[in-house]
Amino acid sequence: MFLVKNMPSPRSGDAVVNQFEIITDDGRYFQSYDKMIAFVNNDDVIHLDLDFYKFSSTTSTYLYRFLGLGARALQQKINNGQVQLLYMNGQEDIRNVQ
Repeated sequence: MFLVKNMPSPRSGDAVVNQFEIITDDGRYFQSYDKMIAFVNNDDVIHLDLDFYKFSSTTSTYLYRFLGLGARALQQKINNGQVQLLYMNGQEDIRNVQ
């Protein structure tokens, strides 16, 4: 299975351009523009791109919506080692992430 959906606007509910949720058999991905930002596998382990997860306020807004977490909760998970930070945009093949 492979499904790509535009993220909905929190204000209007309309599809937002350049903000995507990608659903696969392995889990869910969040893509902002042409950059892969996050992957949540089927065990709910969060992986974030080290370079791009704080790319812009728009990316952050939709990342938090995708994860269902606020900024503080996400930072706490990062600090506690509950989120894996890695390179997801050319530096490493994300299909090998477990």
